[in-house]
Amino acid sequence: VVGLVVGRGGVVVGVTSEENLFRLRSDEKTTERIYLPGKGEAVAVVTSSSGAIFVGTADGEVYRSDDDGGSWVNVSRTPLNYELSSLLIDRNGNIVAGTRGGGVFKLENAGWKRASTGLSSGVIYALAQEEEFLFAGTDDGVYVLSNRNGQWTKFSDMLTKIPVLSLALRGNKKVYAGTSGFGVVEIR
Repeated sequence: VVGLVVGRGGVVVGVTSEENLFRLRSDEKTTERIYLPGKGEAVAVVTSSSGAIFVGTADGEVYRSDDDGGSWVNVSRTPLNYELSSLLIDRNGNIVAGTRGGGVFKLENAGWKRASTGLSSGVIYALAQEEEFLFAGTDDGVYVLSNRNGQWTKFSDMLTKIPVLSLALRGNKKVYAGTSGFGVVEIR
């Protein structure tokens, strides 16, 4: 299992490493496979503050469910030309996608807009947000984007050329990076 979220009604929705989507209702003990209306397989899952569930697919689509995975609507308008690897709903309610090769994109009214200025790598494994700062775990360490200038900058030289596969944040820009080969590293 590479991603889990809890929906409005306590339903757990997850994505497996085999790109399968499943849900577990709060009153059941077995999982149920969920199918999206498109061709793509699920690779990332996230929930919004309202409890809506969003799923990103290998073929660059994003779907939304307002009923704990019972039905899905494609919200991406047009697919990205890159495989999604991570999703985030930012504090303004915008969908942000990390990709395997294309960097970071934000979904706007007209479709996807690249938001990768300053990144040294197009491979984004993880996204996280704290206040106005957006963090990206890449195959070249951790980067931070400030809403003030719209530019990504290296958050720390501590993890240069080390893939950061997951991120956790704990106040005052304290970042925990789950790495490939070096375990969990605390960065300030």
